[in-house]
Amino acid sequence: MPYIYHAFGLTIQSEFELPELIPGTGDPDVSIRSGRVPAQLDYARREHFRFQSRPGRLLLKIDHIAEFLISDGREIVVQVMPSAEPESVRLFLLGSALGAILHQRGILPLHASAVRVNGECIAFCGASGSGKSTTAGVFVNRGYELIADDICAVALDAKGQPLVYPEYTQLKLWEDSLNQSGQDPAAYSRVRHVLDKFKVPAGQGGGMEPVRFRKVYVLSPGHENRIAIHPLEGMARFGAIRDNTYRKKFVDGLGQSLDHFKTVSAIGKFVPVYRVDRPRKPFLLEELADRLEHDFMESCQENGS
Repeated sequence: MPYIYHAFGLTIQSEFELPELIPGTGDPDVSIRSGRVPAQLDYARREHFRFQSRPGRLLLKIDHIAEFLISDGREIVVQVMPSAEPESVRLFLLGSALGAILHQRGILPLHASAVRVNGECIAFCGASGSGKSTTAGVFVNRGYELIADDICAVALDAKGQPLVYPEYTQLKLWEDSLNQSGQDPAAYSRVRHVLDKFKVPAGQGGGMEPVRFRKVYVLSPGHENRIAIHPLEGMARFGAIRDNTYRKKFVDGLGQSLDHFKTVSAIGKFVPVYRVDRPRKPFLLEELADRLEHDFMESCQENGS
């Protein structure tokens, strides 16, 4: 019997067990199955050393792990390599492959971690290593509910306003982040055996219903020994969201440029975006969390949330 899960506002039916996702019921929006995939994608619009794409199709190849054919926002066919570990296959299946599904469905996968504050979404963006998951983790430790880690799924409602659909409920944290927060890495399993990155459960949170997108913080590690929060306006705000799109290179080849532009523009119109400068070392994690918490709680009070 296939497994049924919920994530990103979708019901997912899978031949593979995916313990990172929340079990669900109902007719599937997306199916995941084992099978052979083509060596090449006919009529590819975009070719990359790891993927080929055209509208409605993306062929993704991860050496020694798996090849994925993602079709029409509805199906993922997975050809697992003989020596691949299940954890590694799931990492790319739940990452790049589901990211392609979201793009195909016109849902923006924002490269962000996010928590729920007063029933709304506060997201933390930034380049790899900027501290997105670590920052979300410290708020989870303070009692906030996790909405997303790594992929924050954003869709527009009937009025064109952006909503966030919750993801699975675990954080992926580096060993240094766990040590800094006083947690023992040995208590958790690794994301992959070759990485010092660990899967940290964060509870089921407040359910899978979409939530209003309240605010975005773009983390920007620097060299100054201070924390500063700067509002972004106009094209700077648009550019910050565009540049933090998860697997942005997929967009053009899939023929999703217009949907991507509409959603990025809506976020830029309705959601305040801030650049957060912080020292690279020391991280000043608790100090950063204090500043962010004060900022978003003050904003919630001003808006009556």
